[in-house]
Order: sequence, then structure tokens, then C-alpha cells
Amino acid sequence: MNLEIVEGRVFDVIGAQDAVIAQMDAQYLTLKINGVTDKKGFEAVHAARMIYKKIRVEVERKGLELRKKAKATIEDYLVEEKTEEARILKLLEPGETILSAEEKAYTDALEAIKAVEERKEAERIQARRDRLSALGVMFNGQVWAAGEKTLPDVVVRILSDPEFEAQATAFDLIFTEAKRISDEAESKRKEEAALLEKARADLEAERLRIEAVASAQREKEAGLLAEAARIEKEKQAAADAEKKRLAEIERQKQKVIDDEARAVELEQAKQAAALEAVKDMEEKQARDLAEKTAKDEAARIAAEKKAAKLPDKTKLSQMLDEVFRITTPDIKTPEARSAYTVICTKIEAAEKVCREIVEAL
Repeated sequence: MNLEIVEGRVFDVIGAQDAVIAQMDAQYLTLKINGVTDKKGFEAVHAARMIYKKIRVEVERKGLELRKKAKATIEDYLVEEKTEEARILKLLEPGETILSAEEKAYTDALEAIKAVEERKEAERIQARRDRLSALGVMFNGQVWAAGEKTLPDVVVRILSDPEFEAQATAFDLIFTEAKRISDEAESKRKEEAALLEKARADLEAERLRIEAVASAQREKEAGLLAEAARIEKEKQAAADAEKKRLAEIERQKQKVIDDEARAVELEQAKQAAALEAVKDMEEKQARDLAEKTAKDEAARIAAEKKAAKLPDKTKLSQMLDEVFRITTPDIKTPEARSAYTVICTKIEAAEKVCREIVEAL
């Protein structure tokens, strides 16, 4: 008969005394797990529960075995044996239930701590993303970019705090430099505009001065027509020269405007090329994600099918255990022993085929 040893006591598992189970309850049901850091307490509770479970499984197995052997008085024996089995299982049930609840409380606490840690990590990553967004860094869902500098979002999540600060500072410097260049260009434009305005004012002053001189000259030397003609000719020449100078200033101004327009067109072309590159990258990432999603879905379906078959596979294995359990009969003659050997060989072959079928599920 199968015997079990529990904490130094030996007893027949189908006739487990009430006193032994009571002793187990007194010894193990006082065990507690003092928080999620009490790993030893958890291991003690788990080990104690496994003792209850092992005895319960052995009682159930032995009860089934004895019921099958008691063919002569099957009805009376089944009632008595089943009652005894149920009584023992009822005695074992509170201990196993209490210890299972203690284990569950421990594992639930661990899951709660894990959830808090995951939430804190998500908040830390979001704070970094908010910091980059506040700086003005563009984000396409995968990569942060400003000018020629890029930073994949997956790297944002794994950088240490000093490393991330260095990256954020680098982005900030890019925007600071861009603003400096823009301010310098605006200052230069204002200086050039001031110079043009001063040139126009000088020309107007010169024109007024020349007209005043001419008027005074005409009033003073009305009779000197030849001299007046000469002066008029000089005035015209001066005016033509001034006109030419103004035309040159206008040409220079137009050149500045054209240069600025070409610079804007060049920058727009660069931005269009960058957007096209980002679009190509996003399309590739979308294709990769779709392929991965399809593979993951196929793997999930295969796993679900395998899991769905597992209970039936277990039941079939248990059925084969029952079908192919051989009890050696009391055989006297050589012919019967020979026949018994042949029968056992064929049963073993049949069992092998059946188990291969079950295993292939």
C-alpha cells in the first residue's frame, strides 16, 4: 500500500486519521505572509499547501483504485469508501483553501506594485515627450526632429535622465541658433532700408537745393541767357547722374529681394525633400507593423487552438491510463502464460499507437 510521510508521521492515505489532519491544520494554518517582501513566508505557505494538495490527490487516486478492485461487494463498498473519501476530502479542504487564499493575497500585492511601477514609468516617458513638444521639436509618431537633428522615440524612453537632458539641451540650442540667424537677417534688412531711405532724402535735399540755386540764378542773371543755358545743361547732367545713381540703388535693392526669394525657394525645396523622406520612412514602418501584426495574429490563433485541445488531450491520456492498466492474473499453465505474454505484447503495441495519436493533437 502506498504510504506518505508528512513531517515525520507515516499513515495510510486512504485511511488518513482525523488526528493527523488536525495536526496538519494546527501546524500549517497559522502560517502567514507578511507583505510582498516576505519571500520565505510565501515559500512556507506554498510548501504547506502543496502537502494538502498532494494528500488530496493521493486520496482521490487511491479511492478510485480501491473502488475498481472491490468487485465482489461493489455496491456496499462504494458507499462506505466514497463516504470515507468525501469525509477526508472535506477535512483537507479548509486547510488547502486557507493557504491558497494566503498565496493569492501575496501574488495580488506583487501585481499591484508592478502596476504602480508601470504607471510611474509611463508618466516619466510622457513628461519627456511633453518637454520636447514644449521646445517645439516636431514628432511624426516615431521620431523627434528639429533641423538636421533627429531622436527616435524609443531612445527617448530608455535614456538616463542626464542623457535625456543633454538631448533636450541640444534641441534647445538648435532653436536658439535659428532665432539668432533670423534676428540677424531682420536687423540687416532694417539697416539696408534705413540706408535707402537716407539716400532718397539726400537726393530730395539735393534736388531742392539745385532748384533754389537755379531760381536765384535766373532772378539774378536774367539777361545772361547763355550762362543760364549752360547752367541748365549742367543741371540736366547732374539730374541724369542722380537718376542713374538712384536706378543703381533700386537695382541693388531688387537684387537683395531676389536673393532672399531664392533662399526661401531653396529652403522650401529642402523641407519638401525632408517631408518626402519622412513619408517614405512612415510607409515602411506601417508595412513592417502590418507584417508583424499578421504574424502575431497567426501565432495567437495557433496557441489558442493548442490550448483548446489541451483539456481533451488530458482526458484522452487519462482514459488510456485506465484502459491499458494491466492486472496480472493468477496463471498456472505454461500455455496460459505464453498466451498472456502475447496478449501483453499486443496491448503494449496498441497502447503505443493510441498514445502517439493523442500526442499528435
